[in-house]
Amino acid sequence: MDATTRFRRSGRVRLVRVAEQAETWTSDSGSPMSVEPGDMIVSSGERTWSIKPDSFAATYTQVEGDVYERTGEVWARRAEPGERVATQEGEDIAGEGQWRVTDDDGNSWFVPEDVFTANYRPAQPTSRSLCFFARSYENL
Repeated sequence: MDATTRFRRSGRVRLVRVAEQAETWTSDSGSPMSVEPGDMIVSSGERTWSIKPDSFAATYTQVEGDVYERTGEVWARRAEPGERVATQEGEDIAGEGQWRVTDDDGNSWFVPEDVFTANYRPAQPTSRSLCFFARSYENL
């Protein structure tokens, strides 16, 4: 599946905290990412990352307490090593074996192969997803 394909997100995360001040963290490929006050810090147990509050509200559903289910669908394809993307937290560079994931708002990020395989499943196409793909194909 090297062409861009629609995938359904799955898996649970824990909301670790809401950032109170600006800080930085390092992506899986070693790029520095910026966290702003109010950003959500989440963990899957194996890794921790940040997400903007509006994206968190749109793509996670509370299960219980600080546990949330990942929801929604995204476009994804295998990333080319060295490929760059402007994420919500800063510019990132793809490493070997990563996937480029793009949500319906046009936000993109890289996901390691093992994480992608565990948390993304091929989705059934819908007219809405086909319209989005046609509009944004050149940006992927």
